[in-house]
Amino acid sequence: MPGATEISPYLHVSTYRTGRKSAVVLGAHQDQLYADESLKRVVKELIGSANDTLTKVQRVYHWVVKNTRYVGLEFGIHGYLPYRAPLVVQRASETARTRLR
Repeated sequence: MPGATEISPYLHVSTYRTGRKSAVVLGAHQDQLYADESLKRVVKELIGSANDTLTKVQRVYHWVVKNTRYVGLEFGIHGYLPYRAPLVVQRASETARTRLR
């Protein structure tokens, strides 16, 4: 299910003196959400020959749940800015390959 801020109105409270800094930080999230060729290749492999949307979503979902995890050590910029999606998938793929050895 999407997070509460995706489906409900909310108020963002910050310790920044002006809204300008928080807007810069929040706007930076957009740069983190992209798919490079490596990520597209992983998704293509996961989807395989699936024809229906439900199967595609389930395969991607199960891969993410099995191969990634959130650890809330929010030091430095990554307390505000998530890692780029391709980097998360790359690290998860490397970990999965290590487990297979």
